Amino acid sequence: MRLLMVHDTDGYNRWECAQILSLRLINRMMDALESGHTALTDRAYLDTMSTLLKSAQDQLKGREMGDNRRNQDLALIARMLALPHYAMIAQERSIVDPEHIYLVTRKIELDIFSHNEELLREIYQLLNRREAYDFDADSMARRALKSLVLGLLGARYDDGAAQLCADHYNQANNMTDRIAALKTLVNCEGQLREKILAEFYHSYAEYPLVVDKWFAAQAGAVRPQILDDMRVLETHAAFNIKNPNRVRSLYGTFAMRNLVMFHRADGAGYETLGRFITQLDPINPQIASRLLTSFRDWKKYSSGRQDHAARVLRDILAQKNLSPNSYEIVGKILGEIK
Repeated sequence: MRLLMVHDTDGYNRWECAQILSLRLINRMMDALESGHTALTDRAYLDTMSTLLKSAQDQLKGREMGDNRRNQDLALIARMLALPHYAMIAQERSIVDPEHIYLVTRKIELDIFSHNEELLREIYQLLNRREAYDFDADSMARRALKSLVLGLLGARYDDGAAQLCADHYNQANNMTDRIAALKTLVNCEGQLREKILAEFYHSYAEYPLVVDKWFAAQAGAVRPQILDDMRVLETHAAFNIKNPNRVRSLYGTFAMRNLVMFHRADGAGYETLGRFITQLDPINPQIASRLLTSFRDWKKYSSGRQDHAARVLRDILAQKNLSPNSYEIVGKILGEIK
């Protein structure tokens, strides 16, 4: 499998092998964690990731020297280095524990960083040269790999990561690079985080779709204060509960993408969404019912999470004048409507 991942001539086969290897590793580590053991990242897996990174490094160095014979797809390498999405991992588990998924995937990313720090920094320097923005396939591939490498270099979410992301943001000449910096920076703490978030908003306040990205980046942050952040963002001057795109960018991102925080063991994530849905439903029942689908797989989670989710759903169902849209979705999720 590792041989095919590195050397197969078919790009799809290589990506599929990378996904299978990563899923197998994640499941082994999840099994270890759930049985009370330490979750360890396989050395062989880390060596395979190093091989992919060295392949990207060789290609980038070759291009600098005018070697056009190297035609490895940098975008493919970026996709192969990226871990499987949460939903794909959850499908593999009989009982889904979002916190364990997060801990295991974080462990793997941190180990890839520790195992390849010098190599990652060199690749980042090769990719982060000052160049005119271009929209061709080669430039997009370089930006995709640069975003992936930036995420790994910033995986510790410490002061060094915050400074790297702030520098990346300040040097960027395109939105892809700025958003990549923002997505890692929102998981950090401190003044740099707040400074760059403020600068981004003031720079693009007149561009609604970009402001949506600003809201979404913060709603996707995995940090203890996320529920306080959500309440603050909900009162922001740029947030309008009557604007469907703005609602999707904030609460859609939180409930459907930030799953480790939405599915918190204490049920506070469910309560936060439930509170918002009761406000939204009289205004836009279509979006409210769409947000409610984030509860659809509630029975796959631990019994404690199920209890919290059921309580919130029943509270919503008990609301006076609940729209037919939301009533039907909640009823079906709870099994009270066939």
